[in-house]
Amino acid sequence: MAMGILGPLEANAPTDACYRIIGLKAMLNLAMGDGEKARELAEQAIGYDASDRFASSVLDRLPETDPAMEAANVWENGGHLGR
Repeated sequence: MAMGILGPLEANAPTDACYRIIGLKAMLNLAMGDGEKARELAEQAIGYDASDRFASSVLDRLPETDPAMEAANVWENGGHLGR
C-alpha cells in the first residue's frame, strides 16, 4: 500500500524530495524481500545525495556483490556492466 502512495508523490515531488522517496522505496523493497530492486534504488538515491540515510541503510544491510556474479552480469548484458 505504501508503494502505491509513494509513486504519485515521487512523480510530483521536487528533485530533492524525489530522491528521498527513492531512498524510502529502496527500504520498502528490502523489507519486502526484493534485494536487487532495493540495491538499484538505493544506489540511485546515493548517486544524488551521498548522505541519504534510507539508501545508505539499505546498502549496509545488503551483502556485497560477488565478483563472479558481476562477471556473469556483464556476459548477460552483452558486455555492458549493469544491474
